[in-house]
Amino acid sequence: MAESITLDSTPVILVEELRKIDRETLAKYEQEISSMLDQWLQSVEKGSYHEYLSFYSDEYLPEIDWWTKWMQIRKELSGTGSSFKIERDKTGIYYQGHVFVTLFDYSIIKDNEKILLGKRKLFLEKKGQAYKIIGEAFQNISKEFMASQTPLIAAALKTGKPAAKPEPAVETKPVTASKSVKEEKPVPTTRPVQETVNQWLAAWSAKDMDKYASFYANHFYSDGMNKKNWVARKKTIAGKNAFIKVTGKKFQIKQANDTCEVIFFQDYKSSGLSTQGVKKLKLTNKGGSWKIYQESWNEK
Repeated sequence: MAESITLDSTPVILVEELRKIDRETLAKYEQEISSMLDQWLQSVEKGSYHEYLSFYSDEYLPEIDWWTKWMQIRKELSGTGSSFKIERDKTGIYYQGHVFVTLFDYSIIKDNEKILLGKRKLFLEKKGQAYKIIGEAFQNISKEFMASQTPLIAAALKTGKPAAKPEPAVETKPVTASKSVKEEKPVPTTRPVQETVNQWLAAWSAKDMDKYASFYANHFYSDGMNKKNWVARKKTIAGKNAFIKVTGKKFQIKQANDTCEVIFFQDYKSSGLSTQGVKKLKLTNKGGSWKIYQESWNEK
């Protein structure tokens, strides 16, 4: 059996009896799961937050507090003209009962440089016609990323810094300000607002209530509740649900000085409720950070 066993990869499963599965069925499982893994990798590489979560079971919510940072890194890499890819190698697929376990080398490739993050382990369960992830972990992590909470982020930051090009020397001359030249005011960008809303959605989905509360202004007031009562109600809801997934799309952002209004289509799913509708947030800029001071919901 030596040729069938790989150190630190092949699991040992103790059972009372062995069952045989015909080769055709095994080949079908391998083809279906391989296709699912490739699509999952593509969602990490270039998909949306919603597409990424679609590969996970409703009963399991992955760690997602890294997603906003990852989206920013992806955009920066694309802006520099760099190509990158998320890849798997040496994939093993194992089956016991109704649970499939996949093990594979997890890597990021940028400009032909391949960096191994570690060996990734996914637990899958077939629900209807689709395989869903019900658990995940790193079986081992490459030594250089062991201190990082998210190896993918650490590796991308390592490779995502293009070498600075030396700028040619330019003769500088003193410039005298002219009264006829009007100072142009910078055009406000909505990116910080969008990032705040994305992080707020992620915190609510992760049921990280301390982080969730940090996105609200002290003078928040909606539905007859101040910030304290609002957060207390949300904590109660989080405690009663095994999982919560909140995603948004079709964002409309209207910004004026230090206030902003965000309207978007929200998809809310939890172990006790599934609903969709239009969410409206009003935010104010406090010390450089955007805080929600009013929130409303119109179910569709």
